[in-house]
Amino acid sequence: MSTTRDKTKDKVLRKIEALEEYWDTKQARFPMPPKGKFSANWFFNLEVAAEGLEKVSKGLPCLRVGGEYHERLKVALTGSQGVYDAIQELDPKAMNDVAELRAERDQLKKQLQRLAQDVLELMMENEEYRDRLGVKQAQHRDYSKVRYLAGSND
Repeated sequence: MSTTRDKTKDKVLRKIEALEEYWDTKQARFPMPPKGKFSANWFFNLEVAAEGLEKVSKGLPCLRVGGEYHERLKVALTGSQGVYDAIQELDPKAMNDVAELRAERDQLKKQLQRLAQDVLELMMENEEYRDRLGVKQAQHRDYSKVRYLAGSND
């Protein structure tokens, strides 16, 4: 005859096994914790009737420090958190965002190179105009001087 204590241990064991299954298969048969934080409080309140997962008391002897399932629960929560975090890192939406940012960065680098080349060409053109303008000004001064000298000899 099974006792209430055995039924409670079975509930705890089913919940821990559900976490371990998530850890192995990466498929959860329970709702994810808020903000992806697998904690003992979340575990105690986890309830999915269809899966046979029911709420359990925090004060169960088998879950206390040194209890029969304490270490197994701790490992299952830690492993599940690791799986959740890894899945979030590999989220296709996040990967698309990274790819878009990289593409935008490459485009901006190319644009910067083109702009730098344009600035260099404008600087060279400006230098050429300065040189030509300097020669024309000198020629104009020489012409004016020659006209002045030619006019003063009259």
